[in-house]
Amino acid sequence: MAANRHASYAEAGCHAPVGSGLRLPDITLAAVLASAVLSAPSPVESHDIYVGVYTRQGVPCCDESDCVAAPFRVTPDGVEMLVRGVWISVPRWYIQYRALPGDTTPHRSHWCGALHLVPTNGVNTMTRCAILPPHAL
Repeated sequence: MAANRHASYAEAGCHAPVGSGLRLPDITLAAVLASAVLSAPSPVESHDIYVGVYTRQGVPCCDESDCVAAPFRVTPDGVEMLVRGVWISVPRWYIQYRALPGDTTPHRSHWCGALHLVPTNGVNTMTRCAILPPHAL
């Protein structure tokens, strides 16, 4: 097919366009993949907002992989956060009411720790920090 296309250019007295060996679907797929790679935040960029956030014991809240934006709700029993699709109770001791510079998440609330789904009781969590916006007090 490419030979016929090049022949039609020659008959018209023109040169074939540069790079005309790629078909439109190839170009479209390459453009989509390139834009996905360029627009996806790197782990370092997405965790930059947690730099300088520490537990009460002085340990960094985030180790570059364990903090996530998490909506919260206040119940009669305390604060719960939606972490990876699971509502978990957050002990008061771990809650910090503060704004994080550069935070553009909708709820302005974040959870840092380890979450393991287990078959016996459903979930096992280890909260390191819970960050809620100042107005949530």
